[in-house]
Amino acid sequence: MHDKFLKNIQENEIIKKKEKIIIGYSGGADSSALLFLLNQIKEEYNLDLFAVHINHMLRGAEAERDSEFAEKICRDYNIKLFLYKENCAEFARENKITEEEAGRIIRYKAFFDVLEKENAHKIAVAHNKNDQAETLLMRFIRGTGIKGLSGMDFLKGNLIRPLLNISRNEIEKFCAENKIKFINDSSNTKNIYTRNKIRNELIPLIEEKFNPNFVENISDLSAVYREEDDFLQKNVCDFIKKNVIIKEAADINLSEFEKLHIAIKRRVIRNSIDSIASVKDISFFHIEKIIEISKSQNGKYINLPNNIIAVKNYDFLSLMREQKRMDFDYDLNFENPVFIKELDAYVTVSLKKLENTNKLFNVYTNAYSYDKIKNVIQFRTRREGDIIYLNGHHKKLKKFFIELKIPKFERDKIPLLADGKEIISIFNIKDSDYYKKNDYGKIFYFQIWKDSGE
Repeated sequence: MHDKFLKNIQENEIIKKKEKIIIGYSGGADSSALLFLLNQIKEEYNLDLFAVHINHMLRGAEAERDSEFAEKICRDYNIKLFLYKENCAEFARENKITEEEAGRIIRYKAFFDVLEKENAHKIAVAHNKNDQAETLLMRFIRGTGIKGLSGMDFLKGNLIRPLLNISRNEIEKFCAENKIKFINDSSNTKNIYTRNKIRNELIPLIEEKFNPNFVENISDLSAVYREEDDFLQKNVCDFIKKNVIIKEAADINLSEFEKLHIAIKRRVIRNSIDSIASVKDISFFHIEKIIEISKSQNGKYINLPNNIIAVKNYDFLSLMREQKRMDFDYDLNFENPVFIKELDAYVTVSLKKLENTNKLFNVYTNAYSYDKIKNVIQFRTRREGDIIYLNGHHKKLKKFFIELKIPKFERDKIPLLADGKEIISIFNIKDSDYYKKNDYGKIFYFQIWKDSGE
């Protein structure tokens, strides 16, 4: 097993010389073997090793025993240990998640806290071949694609798994042969968590009734899926680079998107979502619904988990974070600046052009006909019935937005300068012909100001 461990490190290039390694150490057989093996190569690789142990406060005295055990072993190895104590059950309740998920979040937060604190390079966790099989089955049961079935990898970012292709039986045998001390977590035998049910019930049933080499075979299969996933991912990344505009939203060029094979389409959508938000809880069902929308009429949309919206925007399929409608309405007068909190700016209307002061500096100025004003001038967002005078006739603002192909979700965020239902200016887009300044009438200046900070 020692040779396999070294081969994993060398072939996958997961550890380099003179690195600082954080070890997730529970005290169980897997993490104890990992701690032992890393300590064995410590001198050869000139490594600085640190261990992290978390008490999830779920097993009372047994959890305290585990912490004391971790302290003793790390003291024997002369490895600095970071002990964390977090109320996992309370965290799960507050965040409305399972204790299993809460424990994972708490663990990795602790790992990355120490990684940053010690300016370390890698986090080593003791996932093994059996963990890989359990993970693949969990993902398959919940629904996943090739990427999900490719399972965990030896290296992901700065997370390393040097034991990933080594079985739990091999690890326990190695511990016995090398007299490596470890402790057992009693919660692993209780089928209260999904992973435990898969480990203790489903996999033994499959091995007994269908395939005694199931864990070995599914591990090999995950490696094949990983290679295929890499190939597909390269094609997806090439497409996204050329045909997806990623800013606040991800806008996919539909003319090119429609040419893709369905398998690539699904990945482009998933990767595009991942560029702006979390893909957690985005299922195969959601992806298929998004593809349907890409073929539907303009303006069609779907609400997705994590406050994501997919919408058909003319020539694009837009994936964006849902935003609250910007809705404001301010009456302007010719006396004082009015603060627009939604824009974090001041606006003024005046019969003469105002200059910068030590408190405000001008960021926008335009002039319009004062003689045409019939109502109190407003600075606001759009309203039902708004019209604008262009090219000799009035046009509904909604129709004008459609002609400009302004996405539906963008229209509510555009500030308007208005005279009742008549739009004087669509800010930074178009001014009304009716309110244009002329050489013979009175004009007024509309100006926007920012705080100078003085």
